[in-house]
Amino acid sequence: MPMRRATALLACLASWGVVRPSAAQTDQSLVVSSDDFVAGSLMPVDVTCFGADRSPQLSWTSVPESTRSIAVILDEPASSGKTLWLVFDIDATRRSLPPGGGVGTPGTNDLDRVGYSGPCPETPGRRHDYRFLVYGLDAVLPLGSKTTRAVLDRAMYGHVVARGQLLASAVQ
Repeated sequence: MPMRRATALLACLASWGVVRPSAAQTDQSLVVSSDDFVAGSLMPVDVTCFGADRSPQLSWTSVPESTRSIAVILDEPASSGKTLWLVFDIDATRRSLPPGGGVGTPGTNDLDRVGYSGPCPETPGRRHDYRFLVYGLDAVLPLGSKTTRAVLDRAMYGHVVARGQLLASAVQ
């Protein structure tokens, strides 16, 4: 398949929400961390559905100058990518989200809630993995709180200049 047709096909699939923005689109990696937990560890109970169900504090560094806004997504990759949180249009000068959020525009998650829904593993005693994805975008996205993951992915396509992730787990 000629390169032009392959690129057009990828853009078409992305517009349908079939593919997500990939590392191939980015030119830089963000370094993502949290004051609430260490990468690869268990999240504290208060950021899960078993506790206060509040969003954790997140920080990021290595933001390119071309960044105009930040987007954050929390998903559970093992459960077909269920999205528990999305917030976008975070000011590009910010380098963190406070605990409990309140910054940027929250979207509608896969539980049909606007804002954060903490991890809620259904299998007792089994670790479930979650990832916080942070994107640096070269645009401010004209979207509202009814925005879903598929809509956000389509809007971000072609605008991702950097991305990073923070992996953590939760247990019931």
